[in-house]
Amino acid sequence: MADYYVSFPKLTDLTMHQRLAVDNPNPIFVSGLAGTGKSVCLIYRYITLLKSSNNSAPPHYAYVTFTRTLVAYTKLAVRQNGLSVDSIYTAAGFKDKLKSNYREIIKEIIIDELQDLEINEVGLFKQKARSLSVGADFTQQIYEGKVTKSYVLDILCENKKYELEKVFRNSFSILNFITKNWHSTLYSPEELESLKKIRLGRKPVLCIGDNFVFNIIQEYGNSNTHNIAILSRNRDGVDKWRYLLDNEGVDYTYYYSIEDRQERNRRNDEDNKYTEYLSTLHLTTFHSSKGLEFDTVIIPDFENYKKHFTDFKATTIEQRKVLYVAITRAKLNLYLVANKKIDFLKDESTYEILTSSNENDDEKLPF
Repeated sequence: MADYYVSFPKLTDLTMHQRLAVDNPNPIFVSGLAGTGKSVCLIYRYITLLKSSNNSAPPHYAYVTFTRTLVAYTKLAVRQNGLSVDSIYTAAGFKDKLKSNYREIIKEIIIDELQDLEINEVGLFKQKARSLSVGADFTQQIYEGKVTKSYVLDILCENKKYELEKVFRNSFSILNFITKNWHSTLYSPEELESLKKIRLGRKPVLCIGDNFVFNIIQEYGNSNTHNIAILSRNRDGVDKWRYLLDNEGVDYTYYYSIEDRQERNRRNDEDNKYTEYLSTLHLTTFHSSKGLEFDTVIIPDFENYKKHFTDFKATTIEQRKVLYVAITRAKLNLYLVANKKIDFLKDESTYEILTSSNENDDEKLPF
């Protein structure tokens, strides 16, 4: 299985608002919905700052993000520009570093996915650096008890604000599916109509029956530039698909957060598929997919998410938001795979339906 293919835009391809954010010499606050290019702005800002300091060591700038896989993605993008990746961290890792008598002057800390950091982390970073530049989308805030929007606006009141509106990752069809079946007010009719003209895309596909996941992998898995993710809501779901893929001899990487450091080290030593890095077929949880994007996203066992669509009292805000995060990781194809028929999606015109029966499982599906 090939390494995850990084399709990072050229600086000249950025929108006017993105270029203004990148080029502003003063601290910035970039916001916007999923897929609007917040991380791209922040990574290019980091690259620009490193180049202005001649990529000095120790670096005067640090880049902080939410998960280890996001750190790996950011390093891949920065390496493409021939620069050092020694000052790219997770928030927890950088907090530990700062607490261990870190004495270097930090001119700026760039923080991506700020909405999922703790208040004490943001406070520490602000204390240790001359300035903070950040990116956040509070509609994707998946944990309770984290920083609030009002807190961030208060402590970063002097940061120049940039609200990004153009969606680059998702197609009209994916966002229309979200709007018509779930979050009716998240995207305006004007935003959807504008996106429809430039990137219609394929409708999400609801697959009902057996063996669809393997057929999807077979369809797209031979490409070295097509990234596929199987996203599950918890570690048990990831481990289930590890077992199934191992039985079929399918190569992949996987990741989920393991809080216990000894267990993480043991897992890395014993299992080279468990990694903070990515291949073109990657298994992870909804939480750990934050900030990433894949050409094809597969969400198995979709019948288990009925309450997420129909009964908000029976699900937490976090449970609904992480499913939204998972769905919006898809750039081209979104496959919702169910083991039985479902009845909780409101608008059948927003998705396709494929069904199979056991006797037809070995047939190539018309993808």
